[in-house]
Amino acid sequence: MLSISREAFYLNALKSPATVPFGMRATLAGLSPSMRPRRVLVIDDEEDIRVLAAIILEMDGEFEVSAAESGAAGIERARRDQPDAILLDYSMPGLDGPATFSILRSDELTRAIPVVFLTGKAYGESRASVAAIGADGVIAKPVDPMSFAGELSAILGRLAGGGQGA
Repeated sequence: MLSISREAFYLNALKSPATVPFGMRATLAGLSPSMRPRRVLVIDDEEDIRVLAAIILEMDGEFEVSAAESGAAGIERARRDQPDAILLDYSMPGLDGPATFSILRSDELTRAIPVVFLTGKAYGESRASVAAIGADGVIAKPVDPMSFAGELSAILGRLAGGGQGA
């Protein structure tokens, strides 16, 4: 049986935080449960978007981000990790955003997780059609690095206060 010291585990976890499970990064950082960041799952087929979202949101300090590269992988990860929110790309090959959203909403393990669409179709009539799907919010792509975390916080805050989504 492989044995690893507690110190070695923590050092390894701090070197490669992407391999640390949700909640563990906050524990490693010494945060109390009430101060832990919100856990966000980014589901997007574009690696650049996944990386950019993670950098922006984690730098804000309010969020801890994990990612999935497809709708199917995202559903599996959401079921396993139970994130506090999901950022979901609208247009993906294979299982697209609306189909992924439908599956998430029909699954008792994931139906209560807020879902915010990331889409280039976030203006005018397109925004209304995206909102009509029933998502909790919509954020336009490309994201504005200066306002992205604030937009997500505002949507989640509105939902926590009993407000409506998108």
